[in-house]
Amino acid sequence: MTNLISFVCYLYFYIGPINSTQENISSFPFLQHLGLLPFAVLSQTNEPTMVLSRVAQAIENITDRNIKSNLTVASAILANLVISEEIIKSILRSDIMQ
Repeated sequence: MTNLISFVCYLYFYIGPINSTQENISSFPFLQHLGLLPFAVLSQTNEPTMVLSRVAQAIENITDRNIKSNLTVASAILANLVISEEIIKSILRSDIMQ
């Protein structure tokens, strides 16, 4: 977990968000690959809650419960950098995060 946090800090603070003016272009690549889903909310967007909702929909379609749980928790941790905890909880179902 420490490596993930270090990696995220490096990406977010040293590289910054993806440079794009359109939400659908900047978050699209992240929504196409399971391993990148948690990072989608950090893409340059005016609507991070909408992007998190799309991530939640993509996670909902995953059948493997372990993968679903891991991606949900990782998405919640990274989303907390740009979205309040209450909104994250309302978008991501708590039963998956447990």
